[in-house]
Amino acid sequence: MMLLGMLALRLMVDIDIGFHLHGGEWIWQHRAFPDKDAYTYTVPNNDYIDMHWLYQLLLFGIYSLSGFEGLTLFNALLILTALGLLLVRLLSTGTPIPLALAMLVWVGLIMEIRFSIRPEVLTWSFLLLTTLTLERYLRGDKKILQYIKETRGELAESFFNLASLYYRAKEPSLARYCYEKYVRMGGNHPLAQKRLLELSAK
Repeated sequence: MMLLGMLALRLMVDIDIGFHLHGGEWIWQHRAFPDKDAYTYTVPNNDYIDMHWLYQLLLFGIYSLSGFEGLTLFNALLILTALGLLLVRLLSTGTPIPLALAMLVWVGLIMEIRFSIRPEVLTWSFLLLTTLTLERYLRGDKKILQYIKETRGELAESFFNLASLYYRAKEPSLARYCYEKYVRMGGNHPLAQKRLLELSAK
């Protein structure tokens, strides 16, 4: 872990860092999510969904407080968190500790080329948490099952609320996308069905 920590703490440069910092700055200044592509000069003002908004906000906040040194420490923390979750997962499956540690170092060295300041580093932890949650569910953990149901319901409601905002903002393609996601996740609000029919007819 010390070796991997040293690899994670080195100065990192990524060509997309300016894009993510500016994205976070725009969200913070406008208190909204960008819905038009302002970066691709060949197709300006196309409909756009910012999938990295959470990471961009975190990145901009940390950069504003502590500059690139803070970003490097933040990235190292994310990497070590992901590796720590991987170790927990290995041990939860009954893998012997020496073998789990050896596998962890092996995985860390293979992934070292991706130890950049990029959204995927945050995604690793989310994926591992999801995997650990699903494995507990498969082992019959009823509390986890209830948590999954509640989380799915809350996520569906978020899509419904987001769709309503896009609908009022006269963004039909984005509104339709969010309403469709809401329905696929089990949402049954009659207004969603009504607006989907309306938007599909356009």
